[in-house]
Amino acid sequence: MLDTLIELVQGPCKENQRTLVSSKVIDNCRDFLGHGGSERECRMKGFVGDSADLINELKAKAVILMNAIIEGPIDQEIMKNMLISLDDFQLIFERLNLVFLEFVKSVLNLDPD
Repeated sequence: MLDTLIELVQGPCKENQRTLVSSKVIDNCRDFLGHGGSERECRMKGFVGDSADLINELKAKAVILMNAIIEGPIDQEIMKNMLISLDDFQLIFERLNLVFLEFVKSVLNLDPD
């Protein structure tokens, strides 16, 4: 589903970007990233091994979707709605940092330190 939404807004397609923003998809991505649980919480809930990787993949796709929504020329309406939805930037920054560190470790095979 996230892959489809990403494809629908890339290009960019401003009409689709506005539609997703107005349908609160940013709120859903924010909530998923913010309340998806820490690595420890996920393990306690049984998300280990492949299932933990799937959770991380979904979080990464949520970030890609939010990025795809702001692609292209700046649209004041989209930016305003994104700012309203992403009111806790510290939380978003922390989650983005975790996704980035995981990418550096698993995809690039580099030590993030």
